[in-house]
Amino acid sequence: MTACQSHTCDLRSTVGKAAFQGGVPIVVALSESSFFRSPSTLACAASKDELIAAFLDWRHDFWIRWFVETVEARFAERAGLSAIADALGEWFAQEDYRGCSFINVVVEAGSTGDPGHLQQAVSHKQAVEQFIAGLASRLGLQSPAPVAAEAMLCVEGMIVRYQMTHDATVVESGRRVLARIEEAATAGRRKVKVAERQSGRRPFPIFPLSLTTRVATVPDRLAAVKLTRLSWQDPLIVVPHRMIRLPSYPQVILSSPLN
Repeated sequence: MTACQSHTCDLRSTVGKAAFQGGVPIVVALSESSFFRSPSTLACAASKDELIAAFLDWRHDFWIRWFVETVEARFAERAGLSAIADALGEWFAQEDYRGCSFINVVVEAGSTGDPGHLQQAVSHKQAVEQFIAGLASRLGLQSPAPVAAEAMLCVEGMIVRYQMTHDATVVESGRRVLARIEEAATAGRRKVKVAERQSGRRPFPIFPLSLTTRVATVPDRLAAVKLTRLSWQDPLIVVPHRMIRLPSYPQVILSSPLN
């Protein structure tokens, strides 16, 4: 390994520590650190932007690993999206908590920031969202991807809110919001299952073609009633030129034999 490669390996962890010293904003911390000013570091990192990129790479790997392990441990104790809030609560309680590094970099750089840093932030958030979607899928929630998108709004809000207020109630509030998201997705899933069961219990009679019929269109409710009372003396439900099977009745053709 060359000296430059060795310094590149050290770069990610060193700038990570520098970024959190005394709550100094990340860009200032990186530019003022003795490690940044050293000739060996400057030889490996051509610019401050490269140092920030190295830090974000390190932070993504470190934080995602911690987040997944912590959430999984909470999830094993009690399966639910609230495990996310519990994990964030542990993060908030750490002495060096300074908010989300990716949010901080984007906010501090503004519209003039390095596009590469923005892409790193987007990729980081996508990884978190994909993990939450996996949790939603394991919980059997309807539409895991939209559930994860909604949960991310709560997660981001908790992170920024606690960074501003250091109010412990943020965790409990986030837990309730995540529980509501889970409850809504569970209710949606339950409705789908009920509808499927109801559809499956409907009779599926097969009626022969009748060429001597009077034809009229009837609404769904009337069609269902007619089906429950069907006999050879009752009106027949037919479609010209073929046998039919009726899994549902949004609109049917009601016909009766001509006298």
